[in-house]
Amino acid sequence: MPLVLCDVGPRDGLQNEAEVLEPAVRADLVNRLAAAGLPRVEAVSFVRPDRVPQMAGAEEVVAGIERRDGTEYSGLVLNEQGYERFAAAEGVRRLVVAQDTGGAIKGPVRGDLFWGIGPAAARRAGVMNAGGRYYLLLPRGVAARLAPRG
Repeated sequence: MPLVLCDVGPRDGLQNEAEVLEPAVRADLVNRLAAAGLPRVEAVSFVRPDRVPQMAGAEEVVAGIERRDGTEYSGLVLNEQGYERFAAAEGVRRLVVAQDTGGAIKGPVRGDLFWGIGPAAARRAGVMNAGGRYYLLLPRGVAARLAPRG
């Protein structure tokens, strides 16, 4: 199975920071990560800005992304309202549905379920008996030790 790097910094890395970055700054970060050659970037969360102000303006971030061949951009949703915003945003094709909003996650290791791309993914995510792929997120040092040598 190939190893595919996905940077979640513009979403997961920024959502717990005290400082709130403007959408244009977050879009610039996404663009820089893509320019560095990352194949996947988790760019935004389509969540309520009153609950997670660091993720406010997700649509503006998506509008500011300069699409690069070879990079896939994703957005995270927690519910149907988030999915509707995701579906209306042009440019994010990979849907990440969070089943655990983080309250039970402690430490640097966690996992996300991936249900696919587009409207079919939202339907599958809503029915938990549908098959998904599990992505385990590890610190860089651990991932480097586990990566196949070749």
